[in-house]
Amino acid sequence: RAWSKVRDLAKHMLESEEPGAMVRGGGQDPKTDDTWLCYFFAVLKLGRPPYTDLHRALASFLSNAENVGRSRYEKVMLTLRLLQIELEQFSETSALAEVRQAAQQICIDRLGDLQRRLAELAEPSAEPSAATAALPPAEALLWWRRVTMSLVNASVRTGNWRTALIMLDELRVRNMPPSAATASAPASSMSPPPVTFAYDMEILSRIGRVFLQMGNLDEAATFFGRAAKVDATRRKQETAVAVGTVPPADAGPCARIQLNAGLLAFARNDFRTALSLLQNVITAERTRQDTSQLTFDGAAKDFVSSTLF
Repeated sequence: RAWSKVRDLAKHMLESEEPGAMVRGGGQDPKTDDTWLCYFFAVLKLGRPPYTDLHRALASFLSNAENVGRSRYEKVMLTLRLLQIELEQFSETSALAEVRQAAQQICIDRLGDLQRRLAELAEPSAEPSAATAALPPAEALLWWRRVTMSLVNASVRTGNWRTALIMLDELRVRNMPPSAATASAPASSMSPPPVTFAYDMEILSRIGRVFLQMGNLDEAATFFGRAAKVDATRRKQETAVAVGTVPPADAGPCARIQLNAGLLAFARNDFRTALSLLQNVITAERTRQDTSQLTFDGAAKDFVSSTLF
């Protein structure tokens, strides 16, 4: 219901600013880019595979005369290109297995091509050009992360565990301090960003979930345990206070860590523990949603591009 409101509001705003924009699939005013992103994301949330209507609307937008001449690396164009590639993996449920597999492979191949191009642009020594002026190395690295995670998701859907784990390991290495990353980095030499607890915990959790889907519970437990240690370090630092003050009570593991533990308990047939942990996650998420508001003002202009992937 909430996404229906987002879709309808975005559509109303687009038609109000430029009558006929929805028919032509694009407008002349770049200020409407964020509105378009909100519209497409809402349509994605409300749709179901194979997302035929969204496919058609995206194709119309990207082929619009005003948009064809824009840089492929502008935020809105890159976001929608990535979404268009991801949609390639979905086909009609009645399609033959060979057709579905071919569609999934097309998606993975195109994501790989985009990932390699972004890796090149993320190199500090990358030569700037008019086409890539809108995407400096730091931004290219951020987009590389997003595309790589999309590649992980597509690989998991096809059961290509090896590719998923390789991509997740690359994401993990990029988050290491330079000295640690040098020892185990893949061939690419992109400079790793500073360590962030949330990012590291997410990647370790995702690796654990891949092993969980593979049925390797021991490896899953190992990576879930490493993620829990990262969370514990984060909580320890966040509760550190000045000398002479009373430290706040530890709120306990975050929802992500409890979700990991719940999924692992479920896989081990410990249903009582699993249900208790998952109920804690649901309660925490409801509380978070009740205390936060979804806004689309200037301060949140990157909402879609940060949430879509």
